[in-house]
Amino acid sequence: MRSHYFNGTHGLLIAVFSLGLVMSGCKPSADHKPIMEEEKFVNLLVEIYIAEARLASYPIERDSAIKLFIPFEDQLLEKYAISDSLLKETYRYYIDHPDEFDKIYDIVVDSLNLRHQKLEAVRN
Repeated sequence: MRSHYFNGTHGLLIAVFSLGLVMSGCKPSADHKPIMEEEKFVNLLVEIYIAEARLASYPIERDSAIKLFIPFEDQLLEKYAISDSLLKETYRYYIDHPDEFDKIYDIVVDSLNLRHQKLEAVRN
């Protein structure tokens, strides 16, 4: 079940990674397996969505937000010890396998909702 948690903020994520895939100039291949482990990919996506939500709270233009996001993305790649090409290959795999991506996305949403619930519990 999708959550209202994002309130439409995942557009920046989609735009940045779609742009990266388009700029790579490579065709997706349906025959390969995802390179990143599922847990690592989920954790990376959770961090990306949290960062995106923070950026969405600032009163800045979309192109400025993307400029701020790109260095953060580079830091995440370093933190998770993956290359840009590994991330792109993983995205390509899930683009070709949307049912599997739905499962990943559900885990991400559940993780974010759990974090949100914990934060709300601390506030109360």
